[in-house]
Amino acid sequence: MLRGACPLLCAALTAAPAAAAEEQAFVLRETAAALPNGLGVDHGGFADETGRRWVAVRGEAEILDVLPVEWVRARRAIPVGPPPDGVALPEGVGRSRFDAAVAAAPRAEAVVLGWSHGGRDIVAAWFGQPPEAGAPSLWVLGGHHGDEVAGYEAAVWLAERLSEGDAAEPSVRELLDHRTVWVVPWVNPDGVMDATRYNGAGVDLNRNYGVEWSSREQRAGSGPFSEPESQAMRRLGGLVRPAAGLALHSGAVNVGYVWNHTESPAPDAPSLVDLATSYAATCSTEDFYVTNGAAWYVTHGDSNDWSYGRFGTWEFTVELSKRKLLEPEAARQTVGEHEASLWAFVLQPIDEVVVQDALTGAPLEAWARTPTGQARWGSAATGRIGLVGAPGVLEVGAPGYRTVEARPGDVVALEPVSVAPGVADPPWVRPVRQPVHLPGAGATRVLSRVGEEPVRVDVDPFGRSMVPAGRLATGWWTVEDATGAIFPRAMGVGAEPVDRWPATSPGARAFTLGVHRELVEIAVEPEGTPLVREAVWLVDAAGEQLLVADAAAPEELWARGAGCASIPQTGHLGLGWVSIFLGWARRRREETW
Repeated sequence: MLRGACPLLCAALTAAPAAAAEEQAFVLRETAAALPNGLGVDHGGFADETGRRWVAVRGEAEILDVLPVEWVRARRAIPVGPPPDGVALPEGVGRSRFDAAVAAAPRAEAVVLGWSHGGRDIVAAWFGQPPEAGAPSLWVLGGHHGDEVAGYEAAVWLAERLSEGDAAEPSVRELLDHRTVWVVPWVNPDGVMDATRYNGAGVDLNRNYGVEWSSREQRAGSGPFSEPESQAMRRLGGLVRPAAGLALHSGAVNVGYVWNHTESPAPDAPSLVDLATSYAATCSTEDFYVTNGAAWYVTHGDSNDWSYGRFGTWEFTVELSKRKLLEPEAARQTVGEHEASLWAFVLQPIDEVVVQDALTGAPLEAWARTPTGQARWGSAATGRIGLVGAPGVLEVGAPGYRTVEARPGDVVALEPVSVAPGVADPPWVRPVRQPVHLPGAGATRVLSRVGEEPVRVDVDPFGRSMVPAGRLATGWWTVEDATGAIFPRAMGVGAEPVDRWPATSPGARAFTLGVHRELVEIAVEPEGTPLVREAVWLVDAAGEQLLVADAAAPEELWARGAGCASIPQTGHLGLGWVSIFLGWARRRREETW
């Protein structure tokens, strides 16, 4: 746990009610849409001797009792209890192995993305190029469901393999010269420690993401991103915008591609099938196969659909093993069957284009896509867009700029067509609904931010718009007025209220970034709490830097920790991409700027 975390956590934690024991059964697929609340589809199932298709569902016994007998097969209790001894848990041997891999790697760093309901670290690590380089990235996510051992075992193995490869293998070093690989072994650390599918509040995190979220899904949460764990992944996605990714699960043996909420083909479906087939070709697990996610079974609010729908990330679900609660030896065997596939995926070829403003030469936050594909977004600070799948001719564009044709490897200069002058003093709004004056003309405004759903607001006769800040991600938002004029970074959404921020030591100093990316010092009260609407950096008297809130410029600050004994200066940013997480991020190994 990071130093200073307890005051924030103690204010935030609430005791979650104990979940009732659950059972699993197979039901006819055509009845799945009519299941009562409290039952959820767990996995795809099988076709019987008559050709009827069955899917696995889970829920409390009394709810399964009300289903017609002819709908139900193979009902059984779901095992509960502690995780098997010796597996890669986030508290114990797993965390030790993960931290050791990061410490031994020539180019790696562990960061804490946030905290679970139970106050545990949600830890991640990058390997290869540092995030500020803005290089194309991939991510591998384990432990969404805490009872699926093989997923987090495979993620920890991958961290170790990346560390070893970068240290000793020239071919691996060369590939990592041009990419960043993120590994998040335990998205749901509370669930892992309790060996349960759900987080500490009883929510299924892989039904809690913000594309096609549905309250009809079992334990989907009170709304999209209602949980601290999915919020952490939301922030990480907005930061790195991976070109491709894997979400590691268990309970079956397949690799699934989007969409998961509908069987309508995704824009890049043929290429997604090709990449999934490549994974399956090198996997030695018996009966392993490729499937469309929704064709297997329909889900809403999962990480694949969110990543692809919001960033254009080609993220796949890999079901590593039929059994979930594996003993260590069985888990290691499962990982061994997938090692070649996992390794080939993270080291696959990645193309890129670099996008600039044609008038200023400044990097642009832009997208690229094949003529029929999904837009894939890149770095706002460097203009680099990572592309997997060997794309050919591309369309490249950005809000307010003319779309042009390009090819992988090009440096693309886009001409502005409707970009308005910068706003000298952008308004900042708190995480509550409040009126604000937004730039532009006409009776409506559209607020947009990469990775988030656009929001339309009306303008009242006094020129004010009622902004629903409570459901907007913190950070900068672009405003489009009724004439189509684009105002980049024209509104900021503030972070948590001041009383949720931790106290700091006497002598601490706080900094934020101004509109023009300059560092601005902000006041700190005597007891150490910063008086600031968009705090970014806290530097305590010992020189250790803690990140307390995401609000000022999420693309531009990367929190550094122990080892930097001086206050950051604008020159430290240079031309690099510096970014920020909500919560504190602390360096895991000593390094000076």
